[in-house]
Amino acid sequence: MKKLLLMLGCVTLFLSCQESGRNTDKGMTEKVADTPYFEPGYDYVQLKPDSLKTAEDLELIEKLKEMPNYLKAENNQVVFSLSRQEFLAKGIPEQYYVLIQKDIVNINKMLKENKETNVDSILKESAKNMIPK
Repeated sequence: MKKLLLMLGCVTLFLSCQESGRNTDKGMTEKVADTPYFEPGYDYVQLKPDSLKTAEDLELIEKLKEMPNYLKAENNQVVFSLSRQEFLAKGIPEQYYVLIQKDIVNINKMLKENKETNVDSILKESAKNMIPK
């Protein structure tokens, strides 16, 4: 359980600090499983040192901080409730949508392997741990 909370926390932290309808894009699970985690040649904002971040990078980070609000538990799995079109309409590059989908695939795989049965409470606990004190 602690391992799962840590992984969900890391994903949430990635989304909140750095950056299908309900994960229903056909073939997304298979597509993301067969690709490298980061798209080669793309300049991800979370990989830049703070000293090199531009005003546009900081604006993107603020938009990405909202993304954990769209993580939900359904049928004992984590889903991202924004469609690709809704995500892109927020002005966030598609590469980040793909990263989120990859993280969700990995989380759900781990949930299944660990036979977790209360994903909703795990997601809520993870979100509570991300709130600054």
